[in-house]
Amino acid sequence: MPPKGKATSGTKRAPPSNPTPEVAAQKAAARKEKLKAEEAKFKALATKRQENARKQSEKRATEVEARRKAKEAKAPKEGAKAQPTTLADRKLQAHRTTVGAVRKALQAASATKKGTNVSSRKVRTSATFKKPKTLRLPKAPKYPRRAVNKPGSLDQFDVLQHPLTTESAMKRIEESNTLVFIVHKRANKQQIAVAVQKLYDVKAASVNTMFQSNGLKKAYVKLVQDSEALDVANKIGII
Repeated sequence: MPPKGKATSGTKRAPPSNPTPEVAAQKAAARKEKLKAEEAKFKALATKRQENARKQSEKRATEVEARRKAKEAKAPKEGAKAQPTTLADRKLQAHRTTVGAVRKALQAASATKKGTNVSSRKVRTSATFKKPKTLRLPKAPKYPRRAVNKPGSLDQFDVLQHPLTTESAMKRIEESNTLVFIVHKRANKQQIAVAVQKLYDVKAASVNTMFQSNGLKKAYVKLVQDSEALDVANKIGII
């Protein structure tokens, strides 16, 4: 059996001859010309199709416009009144026009006589009456209304006036770890506690106040367990 890919006959085929450069150039030029001709043909065909499509769309739009105009011409115009044909219809139309004019004239005369601003009572659904919100400008005084300004808030020296050194005060220092002061009348408990902490560097656990019969205000300042009232009293110099 002969091998695949080889001829069975005894004769050998001649190898293909190589074309000359001139022939190859001519074939390439012919191929280019053919391609250019085909491309021009396709372009002309596409242009023709676009032109046909444009003409068909224009024709369709013209037909639609003509149909719309014909429909508008056949339909009666909105708001157009039919003209009277008979004598009775013309008399009725004249009478209606006269009556309408007279009615408008009477309404204008009434409005001129009474006025157009007719007051109406407001319907109220609640028993509360609120003031309307109007423009309120901020205050801009030209001169001060008070010659002397009010004094500022009390400091620690104003709050604590002096400590008490009575026997009952000494007993409280020894037994209940409590200091007794005469304080300002307007000083509250928070201010007294802050003043004690600032002046003597101790914290107050509680503060009780009372007014004496002589008008002075007395404060009982109980210190925390970490602080000793005796040490503070010795530091003040009342012991």
